[in-house]
Amino acid sequence: LTDFKHFTGKVSEEKQTETFEKGDLKVEISLEPFDRKGRKLIYQEDEYGGRYLVTIDGLPYWGTDGAVPADQYRKITLQKGGKTTTVPDEALKNLFNPGLYPGNTTVTINPKDDAIYITSFNSDGAGGYLVGFVFEDGKFKSRAVLSPF
Repeated sequence: LTDFKHFTGKVSEEKQTETFEKGDLKVEISLEPFDRKGRKLIYQEDEYGGRYLVTIDGLPYWGTDGAVPADQYRKITLQKGGKTTTVPDEALKNLFNPGLYPGNTTVTINPKDDAIYITSFNSDGAGGYLVGFVFEDGKFKSRAVLSPF
């Protein structure tokens, strides 16, 4: 990805969004507070009697190190050539504490095959992860998540 053209967005802390625009391409990322209501949080007890979060809604999660998340993705939308694509909720549901500050998230374009990559380093401080979303031909293709530690 480092060989391809990439750009950063403009953050609106008030709206909790980051917007990337280049030619006919527009990417908008929006966040919202994590809402416990209707969620299934499973805890485990450690050897000292403390509790830590192990799954959210039956899934392992990214973005914290055993604590309840503060924020989550609300929506990621890509507009290109008059077409709009949204990252499916399924691809966002266990990603928490996205970093909404300039330079944290980048959009990269591969001009050879028109692929678009959105990458972001997210964390509450201890639960860091890197996420990448891939779009091809204006459609969402995949998501990859890894821990850089």
